[in-house]
Amino acid sequence: MKIKNTISALIGALCFAALPHTANAALIGFVFDVSGNTNSPTLTLKNTSDSASITGLTFSIGDTSRNFHVSGYSSQPPTTSFGSVSMTFNSIGTRLDVLDMSFSGFGPGAIYQTLVDVDRDNSNTSENYRSVFFGNGDATANALLTVLFSSNETLTAGFPESPGTLPGSSDTYRLVASAGASSNGNSVPEPSTLLLAGLALTALAARKRSLM
Repeated sequence: MKIKNTISALIGALCFAALPHTANAALIGFVFDVSGNTNSPTLTLKNTSDSASITGLTFSIGDTSRNFHVSGYSSQPPTTSFGSVSMTFNSIGTRLDVLDMSFSGFGPGAIYQTLVDVDRDNSNTSENYRSVFFGNGDATANALLTVLFSSNETLTAGFPESPGTLPGSSDTYRLVASAGASSNGNSVPEPSTLLLAGLALTALAARKRSLM
């Protein structure tokens, strides 16, 4: 009887230990849209993370015979959703191959939006970002976006050679990236815990037989 009670208690404890464990890696992600005027497109970044804030981004021009022509911080103040997003412009100069921005208050669900002017190097020209951000003969030469998160993680996405517009849109091109597991994601028992449970039960069964 004592052995039976011991086995029952251990089974209960081991089953509790073998319960699924929630994954520690929370979801991080973003949606990035380029739309509007072909010479001065609108860039829109949304934070789709579970809990991490976006702390910065870099965005390369693609065709380096062109540049981002900026004055001051950006062409237009940021627009926000779900709180206020503040941007600090880190790049030096007014004609840049890479935009470098830092953010505060860019939590999950928030949106940052700005205009950028695309010009030929050292000249004010009317350009079409569709032949600058992509369509450069090789996807590795196209515009590349890297987003930094408060979790010390980064996500990178680049435009393919011939990206399609969003369904129902004739002028919006989108980059999407994510990593990790949603806070509501499924979890599984750890294999090491299940192995220990099996070994313990086998040993108890053998001991019971030897005492019978």
